[in-house]
Amino acid sequence: MFMALVLFLMGKHPTELLTLLSLSPSSMQSILLKDILDPRLTSPQNQGVASEIILIGRMALKWIHFKLQFRPTMHEVCSELLVKV
Repeated sequence: MFMALVLFLMGKHPTELLTLLSLSPSSMQSILLKDILDPRLTSPQNQGVASEIILIGRMALKWIHFKLQFRPTMHEVCSELLVKV
């Protein structure tokens, strides 16, 4: 599910991103969502929508983390989405 979301947000397979994360898992902290979003997507005009896209993008990036122990559980994802949306 989250890989499909990453594919949608990036507009391509995240091969380079996955390679980068596998070589340097700590690089996840320095990745800016705006740098990996598909440039063909238009920026949302509504701040609430933009915040939701950022939240979902961050969640998706956490879930594709190279090390399984750093990936959130579905319970954690649901809890975070319920609190912030």
